[in-house]
Amino acid sequence: MRVGIFTDTYLPDCNGVAAAVSALARELTAIGHHASIIAPEGGHSFNENFGFNQIYLPAFRHKRIPLPLCWSALGSPESKRIVDSQFDIIHAHSLGPVGVYGARVAHRLNIPLVMTIHTDVLAYVTHYRITAGLATPLKHILLYQLRKLLETAELQSTRGGLPLEQLIRCFAAASACVIMPTEKTARKLADYIGNSRLEVCPSGVELPRRELYGYQRRSRMQGVIRLLYVGRITAEKGIPMLLGSIDDLVARGYNIELTLAGPISVHSALLRRLRPLVRSGNVRLVGILSGKDLWKQYRRADIFVFPSTTDTQGLVLHEAAHAGLPIVMVDPLLTIVSKPGLNAILSEPSVANLAAAIELTINKLSDSRWREMVDAAGMRLASQYSLSTQTLKLTSIYGQLINESKDHSA
Repeated sequence: MRVGIFTDTYLPDCNGVAAAVSALARELTAIGHHASIIAPEGGHSFNENFGFNQIYLPAFRHKRIPLPLCWSALGSPESKRIVDSQFDIIHAHSLGPVGVYGARVAHRLNIPLVMTIHTDVLAYVTHYRITAGLATPLKHILLYQLRKLLETAELQSTRGGLPLEQLIRCFAAASACVIMPTEKTARKLADYIGNSRLEVCPSGVELPRRELYGYQRRSRMQGVIRLLYVGRITAEKGIPMLLGSIDDLVARGYNIELTLAGPISVHSALLRRLRPLVRSGNVRLVGILSGKDLWKQYRRADIFVFPSTTDTQGLVLHEAAHAGLPIVMVDPLLTIVSKPGLNAILSEPSVANLAAAIELTINKLSDSRWREMVDAAGMRLASQYSLSTQTLKLTSIYGQLINESKDHSA
């Protein structure tokens, strides 16, 4: 089948959505389907050849956010190439301009539209305030474009609430199926989905064979205790709380080294908070890592820490579980690969409680039987959501929707 994947973020952007759509396109291509990624053009568009089409829409950037110029009719050269691609189904992975553009293309071609909600946009809106002069008209433009695709009866159900809430409702109403990565997201956003078909299907994660990276857990309880966090280094990810817990543990005599692997803005207020911890050796900033370099960090760590409550799935939890690391986390709803009592310890989201959970985990590291249980449980849980397994689940959903669309048109 021919699948159009529409996304407002793509490689080399460092986030879970960009990683998920790239992996999905590669796996669809590997199993014989035709995948195309449609993404906004940027100053550093990603042109590596993975064997699938990559179509970039002209865009300008505001506050590091790419805003595609696709408000007008489907008449640009890029649009003609998209329409001529003969897609069987369109899968939108964002609620932004490119995602809405995908909905318009699906409507024009009379083919099914699938939407995956990867991001808890309602939780993030308090952390990312695009200037009011841009945000309000942007939302209303997207709403206007989506509402043109809906029937009169469908429009009534999309009214009420904030523009962002209306946007979710409109997108769901225009979709043949809405996919959520976890039950957590499904429960939170169920009221916005209406009568649309809802499926819970976690994004698949590409996990290497550990022996490829010389995987060998080092002996523990000797010297420094190495913690690892992978992801964006931002306030909404709980980093200030994590740093506070490190201060607490260091003050109580623990020799802690926290590695933060991910991007951080040079303008971030967190940099001032991090500088003394970096100078003391309690924090290492290693930047954005991938492949072998990233897995080396998993291999050298003792504990994986995940202080976020805003993630909808947390792909790095899959990686940490696969690496056999004990996970300290604060979100009780992200438990598909991190099970408290097996390979995870759950904390209340506060500095004192997170520090106590890390301390409890440190004290368990000397128990070899516990570490073996964590290792085995993590590998087993992570393997259940491999890229190949989850892509096959998605293609099954695609196939059902395509067949239903053909039957409806007949």
